[in-house]
Amino acid sequence: MAEPVKAQEQPELPESVPSPRWPLWVSAGFMLLGLVASAGIVLMQPKPPPPTLPTVEEAVVVESSYPNPEGTFARLQDALQVAKTPEERILLAVEMAEFLMDSVGWRPDQERQFMAREYLLALGELDLPAVMRHRLAGYIFRLALQLEDLELLDCGDRILGAGAEGEVIPFELLCAETDAIIELGDSERAFTLIDEVKARTENPEQSVEYLLRLTRGLRRALQDEDCLQVLWDHRHAGGGQPDPGQIQSELSEKSAVLMASGLTPVVAEGMWNQAFLARQSGKVEEEIAILKQIIEKGTSPFRSPAYVRLADLMLEEGRDQEYAVLLGRMIGRPELRKHAVGELQKRMRKPATVDVAQELLLCVNQVLILGDEMPQPLAQMLLAASQMAIAQGWMPVAEQYLDQAETLTLDRELLADSMVMRAEIAQARGDKEGMIRDYKEVISLYPGHPKEADIRFLLLQEMAGQPYGEADLVGGIIGAVTRLPKDPRGTRGLLMVAKHLEDLELYELAETYYRLSVLLSTMQLTRDVGGNTAEALLGQARTMAAQNKLAEADALLRVINTDTRWS
Repeated sequence: MAEPVKAQEQPELPESVPSPRWPLWVSAGFMLLGLVASAGIVLMQPKPPPPTLPTVEEAVVVESSYPNPEGTFARLQDALQVAKTPEERILLAVEMAEFLMDSVGWRPDQERQFMAREYLLALGELDLPAVMRHRLAGYIFRLALQLEDLELLDCGDRILGAGAEGEVIPFELLCAETDAIIELGDSERAFTLIDEVKARTENPEQSVEYLLRLTRGLRRALQDEDCLQVLWDHRHAGGGQPDPGQIQSELSEKSAVLMASGLTPVVAEGMWNQAFLARQSGKVEEEIAILKQIIEKGTSPFRSPAYVRLADLMLEEGRDQEYAVLLGRMIGRPELRKHAVGELQKRMRKPATVDVAQELLLCVNQVLILGDEMPQPLAQMLLAASQMAIAQGWMPVAEQYLDQAETLTLDRELLADSMVMRAEIAQARGDKEGMIRDYKEVISLYPGHPKEADIRFLLLQEMAGQPYGEADLVGGIIGAVTRLPKDPRGTRGLLMVAKHLEDLELYELAETYYRLSVLLSTMQLTRDVGGNTAEALLGQARTMAAQNKLAEADALLRVINTDTRWS
């Protein structure tokens, strides 16, 4: 069992509290066949992260490939509005589409991509010269893959099909089309195109491009039984039953060639294939080792998927601390941050050991430091972080998270949750007055809270122990029974209040509450396993006798004495 964490080992919050930040969308209208688009966001820069968080190098932000992307966008937008000829508008529209595709880091990827999609689809309906059609098709196939968009794929096919008979498609464009068809199109055509790429190969560089398409096709075949059958039929005239082992061996062999190329993106893809094969064979540790190598290899299209897959494996294998550390690294990478924060939100709701809790709270701190454009989910995360800190006994840390959460939301339920946790902190510290104050605030300001019943009956227990607190006690049970008439604890609460009043020799009032306890128990139609009704009847008889109502008390006692349920 892990030793308790010392005070100095508790995760520390950043001193500066990030204020709520809502997306600030900068709207911009522009003309092309009635198209309109807008986007934009403002980020804030809080205090630098503590040394235990990922380094600045790990959290580097991708810059736009254009020196002044906002100025370029405005220039193209203005030029489209004043263009005088169709030819001029087409050229500007192509330039705008290329700008939107290539200005990585300028605006959110999805925003840019959907803007580019509208331009590309509109341009695809026009009669364009071959050179421009080829440029346009390259962007269309690329975007079709990114968005998994069949409409874009069909548009690219139409553009290439509009060429004159015998028109030669550039090798790079053929590769782009093949990639899109492998992932989104029919399998037969995909393997036909792979063969065509092979036939067009003339140098070592093109040989690598062919191997990339071949291994992508093989990988898809191993993922899809129908595709595997199509590949087998494509290669074997007689058809027959496919042999997955043969395809796996071929994929491994070709991937080894890719890994020997020395080109980081190509090597990473070869590794990704090997990780895929390890997964198919159930070799978890081997897959984990390869995924780590892909990450350490550096920038490649497979680095982000490797992070995501590795995190999933850590979670599946119960390697909680490694998972938490990995989430911290992913939060430090802009392209993975949204996914990692979503995963962190889910993980924060589950129990954690001391070591895992430390890592997860460091991840929460990192989100605060880097900034987050979604204040509401951030408030929820902070409340979950506070609950985790309470579970570990880190009360000052929990209070800091609550302080920050309350600045980020006006949601009544979330604020009620925050008050509940403040009451739990007070209870853990033995501060009964603070606990009662916070719980009373929850049920008075936020009726209907999921914990309302527990809170009300806990307050009754506490108020029953307070001398001369009968007014609060009576008011508390009236509120509880009124709000929660079906809760079986109401009967016990009425008995507790009645006994308290009887001890104070307030017999008439005590008799009333004993009578109410009998009535509530009867209305609830529940089996009196604990003897609450008998206890209430006996209490009622005692208070009657104390008021000298001896005949009534005698009659009630006789009823109790002759009823087998209470004997």
